[in-house]
Amino acid sequence: LGPDHLDYATSCFYLGDVMIDLGLQEAAKDLHEKAFAIRQKRLPTYHRLLAFSAERVAVTSGMTEDCEKALDFVSQVLAVTEWNGGVVDPEVESVMLGAANVAGWCNDLDLARSVLEQTRVFQEGAREPRNLGDVAVLLKLASVLDQLGEASRAAELSERAVSAWKDLGGPEDRDFAAGLFVAGQAHLNAGLNERAREYFDMASDLDRRVASGSDELGRWRLELARQYVRMGDPEAAVDLLRQAVRIGLPVKNIADDPALTQLFDGAVAEAPIADGAQ
Repeated sequence: LGPDHLDYATSCFYLGDVMIDLGLQEAAKDLHEKAFAIRQKRLPTYHRLLAFSAERVAVTSGMTEDCEKALDFVSQVLAVTEWNGGVVDPEVESVMLGAANVAGWCNDLDLARSVLEQTRVFQEGAREPRNLGDVAVLLKLASVLDQLGEASRAAELSERAVSAWKDLGGPEDRDFAAGLFVAGQAHLNAGLNERAREYFDMASDLDRRVASGSDELGRWRLELARQYVRMGDPEAAVDLLRQAVRIGLPVKNIADDPALTQLFDGAVAEAPIADGAQ
């Protein structure tokens, strides 16, 4: 295949998704940028595949802390959808919600709301999930609403989503762990700390079993530690930070968060970590 062939773009797209699963975010971003560039050259402006590729570039850019690029590609997703007169099918809706989440991660809440308002699930309300695809849409919606300050509604939607995942026989995989984390954050932001703790504990237990590699597992433990600090449980946070460092998370990653740094430094001074610190 030539370098501008659409089948080559498709291969780059799916290989990029594999790189995401392996925790190789820079490689994933490069592959999704290649897929987008080919599709942009070969497909009409309104084609849905452009929205799919733009959303993946936005997600991987957000993961690599390149928010300028992430927000640019969120805007591209919005442009494709507006060209088509709004969301036309559930797959595009899921892509739109993913893009809205990226805008939220990058603190552009106006853009997040602009994208969200184009979705049917926002305009018409969330229906009862009939399959795991519906559950994924519900979790993405909950995550966006939580970022927009609607924590109580986000908590209710995430509760429904987790329950539906179990009822539908969804696998206990990394997507479910991510869903539990979304539910935990929404409940914590809604002031429901005990329920939040249950979700974070379930996510923590599950990610030990399903994380694809030490990099991914280390990042999970770091993010969970932040949530336990917010809940007023520094001991649980320190335990997670120790686990993260032992499996290879660089200590400099902790240093990006002053509250975690102080907590971690104090704990290590009392009981040094024998291995894994970098």
